[in-house]
Amino acid sequence: MIVHLTSDLLLASRVGTAADDAGLPIQTALTVAQAIAATTREVVTGLLIDLETGGLELAELFRQLPDRAQLCVVAYGPHVHAQLLEAATSAGCELVLTRGQLDRNVREVLARLAREVS
Repeated sequence: MIVHLTSDLLLASRVGTAADDAGLPIQTALTVAQAIAATTREVVTGLLIDLETGGLELAELFRQLPDRAQLCVVAYGPHVHAQLLEAATSAGCELVLTRGQLDRNVREVLARLAREVS
């Protein structure tokens, strides 16, 4: 399963539809606590993170994930927040995109997560 951590319901809907079209199980987590809970209840192999999610501290989130080594993490945020994107790269996200890149390439991003999952 892929967990999408975001409070942006419009983008969550588009990502969810693309995942459904690709046959990938996905769950939207509106809070960091929900994302952590999902990773402890389910086998989660991909985590898609909206860097503007309230209360998000990547280092703390990564410490609380049950098996970070087995998890592919893709993060995205606004292109105008270059420091936020750089911080996500430094924290260990495998792929960091702008929100526009994700929106334009959501199917490709999900396909990458699917390859990482299989």
